[in-house]
Amino acid sequence: MVRHYRVAAVNRSGAGMWSDPVESDATAIPAGGSAATEPDPPGLLRFTGVGPDWVSFTWDRPDDGGAPIIRYEYQETLSEETFTTTGTSATIRSLDDGLYRYGFRVRAVNAVGEGEWSDDIYTSLWPGRSEQVRVSPTTINVNEDGTARFTVSLNRAPPLPVYVYVYPRGDRGDDLLHDAYR
Repeated sequence: MVRHYRVAAVNRSGAGMWSDPVESDATAIPAGGSAATEPDPPGLLRFTGVGPDWVSFTWDRPDDGGAPIIRYEYQETLSEETFTTTGTSATIRSLDDGLYRYGFRVRAVNAVGEGEWSDDIYTSLWPGRSEQVRVSPTTINVNEDGTARFTVSLNRAPPLPVYVYVYPRGDRGDDLLHDAYR
């Protein structure tokens, strides 16, 4: 919605002349705030189900950038076909089980524009492959002294060996990971 505003100064003698009208829309600076921006990438994208030709996943709401999130866009990264939803979960159907693995990502959209894509998550639809083991971080704690602690949950017992890869995000992510492995 576009609105038009004018202002006039008022003192003991009365009101002054009105200013020229100024247009404002959803990206305008709110009273006492700053200009709205695109939303941050959604957080903690994770699988909630995998079938022979479908995948379900969910994510945490990102910072909205000062303008309410209108929708989320999500896609399977190989085809880059984009789907939309207003919630924080999605299911993609009619996938081809002949592919080795699939990647998925999500981004938020507000009145200002499209936010950055989330980090990709990957899975295979093949029931006999080790990729069928789903790892979902349940807690991630990062301390000021550079140490990080996280807990993971597996949906079933994995074949051995098990490898867990950690990809920290943020300005100090590489430093935190380096300190954690010292």
